[in-house]
Amino acid sequence: MNEWPTPPTFPPLPPHELHVWRVSLLPREGRVEHLRGLLDNGERIRADRFAFDHLRARYTISHGVLRLILGKTIERDPATLQFETGDRGKPALIDGGDVQFSLSHSGELALIAVTRGRRVGVDVEYTGRKMPEPGFVERFFSKAEIAAYTALPQDQRLDAFYAGWTRKEAYIKALGEGLARPLHSFDVSLAPNDDPPALLCVHNAPDEPARWQMRSLNPGEDYAAAVIAEHPDWTLSEFSWPETWEPR
Repeated sequence: MNEWPTPPTFPPLPPHELHVWRVSLLPREGRVEHLRGLLDNGERIRADRFAFDHLRARYTISHGVLRLILGKTIERDPATLQFETGDRGKPALIDGGDVQFSLSHSGELALIAVTRGRRVGVDVEYTGRKMPEPGFVERFFSKAEIAAYTALPQDQRLDAFYAGWTRKEAYIKALGEGLARPLHSFDVSLAPNDDPPALLCVHNAPDEPARWQMRSLNPGEDYAAAVIAEHPDWTLSEFSWPETWEPR
């Protein structure tokens, strides 16, 4: 796993910054129980719906740490935070001022992006070094992305697929439109080492890409990730979440 810095104290979040926290979801002794105490009744019910212990643990840890990060950001008791859900499922903090966030988890990692005054979306995927299922790219990628993907040498397609997929998912999450925005209705760059990665085109909205900044993230071996946010004047800081800041 690549090392993201662990801050000695919780960092302030100025308006021009975007913070992404990498969170281990390993359920060490007592961790799930302690973080479950921060969740509200609805979150506990959703956690309990998972059929397997490891999935319940991952949900509980990711949402418990999200509460801790947001609570520290706005200087509120994390257990008292309240959330509302938009028409298409995007969560938002009630009485959180201008703070906006996005959460994604896959495998044993979660990423939590937090910023102020701008929509934000983050996505992380455990790749397992597995190629997508046959027909997946053709079903979900745009025509331009399919052309870019098929033009790549075979040994570059795995990384290109996950780079593209996480970038597309991050944008969808930032919009908060869910399935109302078809994945093939916009184009992102696919090359994993693009500098910078980009939202290239939004069909029928030519001015849209200029409103966003996208960044690739490297949270660990066999993981791909991306973050995107409005108003491309922000700077990115990446942090590892210290479990010592969790309740005991």
